[in-house]
Amino acid sequence: MELRIKEKGNVRIVYLQGKLDVFLSIEAEKEFDRLVDAGALNIIVNMKDLDFLSSSGLRTFIALQKKLSSRKGRLLFCSMPPAVSKIFRIVELADIFCICETEQAALELFPEEQLY
Repeated sequence: MELRIKEKGNVRIVYLQGKLDVFLSIEAEKEFDRLVDAGALNIIVNMKDLDFLSSSGLRTFIALQKKLSSRKGRLLFCSMPPAVSKIFRIVELADIFCICETEQAALELFPEEQLY
């Protein structure tokens, strides 16, 4: 799994590529923790290039959601491939998380002043 981060004002866009399995989800969780501990409260996870998501990867996102919510932050997902979207629906997380079709649609959910 590869993880890249782009800043857009007060929003961090995290690009995931490859597989988020049991082993790599530990590393991803550490990266997300570093982001939040550094002050990132608004995170968009772009899953366009994510090939596989394990239950451990889901747990990583649930933990991140809890951490951000407790700090009055937001977690959004975008560009979810059909296979990953299906996993979110099967485990009934699609209604819990904010999932947008595109990165632009996710960005539009933040106030303009947070983007600059």
